[in-house]
Parts: sequence; structure tokens; C-alpha cells
Amino acid sequence: MLTEIYNFLFYQPIFKFLDGTFFWLKDFGFAVFLLTIILRVLLFPLNLKMQKEQKKMEMISEKLREIQKEYKDNKEEMTKKMMEILKKEKINPLSSYLLVLIQFPIFIAIYQSLKEFSTKSLPLFLGIVDLTKPNLSLATLAGIFQYLQVKSNQSFQIMISLFLSIFLIVAFSQLPAALSLYLFFMTLFNFIERLIFLKFLKNGNKIERN
Repeated sequence: MLTEIYNFLFYQPIFKFLDGTFFWLKDFGFAVFLLTIILRVLLFPLNLKMQKEQKKMEMISEKLREIQKEYKDNKEEMTKKMMEILKKEKINPLSSYLLVLIQFPIFIAIYQSLKEFSTKSLPLFLGIVDLTKPNLSLATLAGIFQYLQVKSNQSFQIMISLFLSIFLIVAFSQLPAALSLYLFFMTLFNFIERLIFLKFLKNGNKIERN
């Protein structure tokens, strides 16, 4: 049952879109590019909400650290005080994971679709890149943009992001370049969206309190 739902909602639409777009454009790289744009547009409201929640968390991080210090010997009271602040600021700590959870089946569907296409004879992307073979350059670019998305002064988060970026580079450098191309486009759009969001905040716009 779950497999049928997954195929109907994710795999079949994505595969058919890539197949149809490739038929008209004759360039699989551009088909991946268009798919990425459509997915970014569909996921933009969730991504924007996640960005806002993250910014709110940054704004109250100092208060949370003070509570942790003050109630370090009373975990129950610490949790209670922290939840009070989150409730007051209307922050849902789980909302930041929503986008990740939604993208998980999407990524699996894209992976399956691209892997199936990678077994076929595809024209070179831009006349240069063979999307059926691994490409270290594309995997590295995706890893770099993944790392650049982190805007934190906390060394732990920086190290986690660095580890994730290195992992992506190593993993995707072993996979067909079509997968690395999608990851590159996705991380690039994420990076651009974050820059726009930060610029929006610097121009004096307040974060909406939902």
C-alpha cells in the first residue's frame, strides 16, 4: 500500500516529467534543472517557514543558554522554562525538520529516476558532462554550496556541516553525474534563497509571527 502511494505521488510524476522534458529538450541536464526549479517553487513556502523558525531560534539562543546554565541541576524545570519561551515566541522546534522529511521521498524518487536514465545513452550536458558517469567536479560544487548555507558561530554546527559536505562529495563522486547535477542545482538554489532571506531581514523587515 505504501509502495503504491509512493509510486503514485512521487516516483511516477518525477519520472514522467523527466522523460517528457528530455523528449522535448533533448538535453537531460536541462530536464534536471527544470525539475529542480519546479520542486523549489513547490517547497518554497515550507522552506521560507523553516528559515523564519531558524532565525527566531537564533534570536532566543542566548535566553536558552541562560536557562541551561541556571537550571543545569534541574532538567525538568529547564525543559519547562525552555518550552515556555518557545511557546511565547510561537516557535515549533520540530518545524525545521518538516522540509527534510518531505524532501526525503522526493529525493528517493529522483534518485531512482535518474539512476534509471543513467543506464541509457544520454547526450553530453552542455556538450561537456557525461551524466551517466561519476563527476567529481559537480559533486564538489554541491558539497561546497551545502557548506556555505551554514550561518552559525557555533563550532559544533560548523563541524557537522563540514562533515556532511565532505560526505556528500565522497558519496556523489561515486554516483552517476545526473545525481550530482540535481544535488548541485538544489544546494545552489538553497544558497540563493538563504541570501535573499537574509537580505530581506537586513532591510528591516520583521519576521512574521505565525
